[in-house]
Amino acid sequence: MYFNEGFITPFFFTDDPPAAPAPTARLVWPAMSERPLCQYPARREAAKLARDNSQLTAQQKAAVFVTHVVMHEIGHTLGLKHNFKGSLVPPSSSVMDYLDTPEALQREQAGSYDIDAIKLLYGLSTKVPSDPYCDDNDALHDPDCARFDWGANPLDEAWGPYYLYSGLHPYFRDKLLTYVCAGASAEVRGRAWELPVQQPDRCEHPRHHQCVVHRTGG
Repeated sequence: MYFNEGFITPFFFTDDPPAAPAPTARLVWPAMSERPLCQYPARREAAKLARDNSQLTAQQKAAVFVTHVVMHEIGHTLGLKHNFKGSLVPPSSSVMDYLDTPEALQREQAGSYDIDAIKLLYGLSTKVPSDPYCDDNDALHDPDCARFDWGANPLDEAWGPYYLYSGLHPYFRDKLLTYVCAGASAEVRGRAWELPVQQPDRCEHPRHHQCVVHRTGG
């Protein structure tokens, strides 16, 4: 382009710096925590082990899992807190538990605890939920109040087998020690104490329930 006795070309100019991105919109209110109050991850390893007799395709399982998570978050909007003891009533009495993927695929609707809690909360019933309950605060001191465990007896069905399967990993050893310190009964505390002196002869993944052990100490 010829202008005022000279040629102007695009090479005369440089690009402006990009505009700062617009801030992400957030819904906030006074005293709102900056930390997320609910983080519910999809566990890849457990998803691979989510084999059952439902004959669902991978796409169908993904849809069921998303439904479960949405139900969990709707529960929060209705006023329900986490219930990490839902899994003590297999697969779970509550969508408000943090469930391992196989159990989550079996709990895409409100459980018995959720229904009783909602009815009580909204004045539709005076019945107090009878299913086991614990929330985030209880998880600090109650070994049965755990995220992503399973079974009516998680010491024997989850943590013990995982300890043996993992090659005596310290994380699972520490889970057993919580039962030694705060198990619900002397019998449970004794079983938790004995597990660390066992070694696996053969132990596949705990989800397959195939661990053969022998005692190596007194």
